[in-house]
Amino acid sequence: MDILTVLAISVWVGLAGVDYYGSGLMFGRPIVTGTVVGFLMGNMQTGLEIGATLELAWLGLMPLAGAQPPNVTIGSAVGVVFGIQSGLSPTAVVGVAIPFAILMQQLTVIQFTTFATFMPKVDKMAEKCDIKGIEKVNYLGLATYFLTFFICTFVPTYFGDVVAKSIVESVPKDIIDGLSIAGAMMPALGFSMLLKMMLKEKRFTPFYVIGFVLATFLKLPIIAVALLALSVAIVDYFNSRDSDNTAPLNSDDHLEDGI
Repeated sequence: MDILTVLAISVWVGLAGVDYYGSGLMFGRPIVTGTVVGFLMGNMQTGLEIGATLELAWLGLMPLAGAQPPNVTIGSAVGVVFGIQSGLSPTAVVGVAIPFAILMQQLTVIQFTTFATFMPKVDKMAEKCDIKGIEKVNYLGLATYFLTFFICTFVPTYFGDVVAKSIVESVPKDIIDGLSIAGAMMPALGFSMLLKMMLKEKRFTPFYVIGFVLATFLKLPIIAVALLALSVAIVDYFNSRDSDNTAPLNSDDHLEDGI
């Protein structure tokens, strides 16, 4: 792979990693990053297939403050690179991508812990209304995080040709088949994690049943079910917003400091 492609992939993953903890536009999700990396490598279809497989496997993995799951952005980017270069099936790529996702998980925890030492200083800046100082700390954190993602993508991508070929040539076929079987089971785990969170809210259970009936018994395509679900979500959002705006305030309700 030429150096410009490696740099382009690394820059994209760096930006997607910053988005993952910054703007939250979901550029770092496997189905997006996998497609973009595949496009940059000249094989967008394989990138989309691998990204979609990893998305199903890691569907319920979302970061929550200090509780960091395996990083799906690094995992999907490196997985697509190795998958395209080695010719592994999308399900087998899951087993290859997991170690890189776990590595980035540990690096993220280390970085968050390190930046926690800046918080007392930031608190003092807030007391002095030093907005520019706080902005500099935030930008430093984003820049450091971008650099971490960039390096963790650049190294395995740059040496991916050699590593991918050595994996295919040295790993026994039974192990590759085992990775494929394990990878094929991962989407079920992803869905189960998602359902575990979704079914905690009892009002979501009927929507799950409706979607199951539409897809299983009425044989509607996934896109049709997704569009119906999107319509229901939009209606529910506006109904909830309208009910919040019209709800009367109790006598005990009050505003403090304008919040």
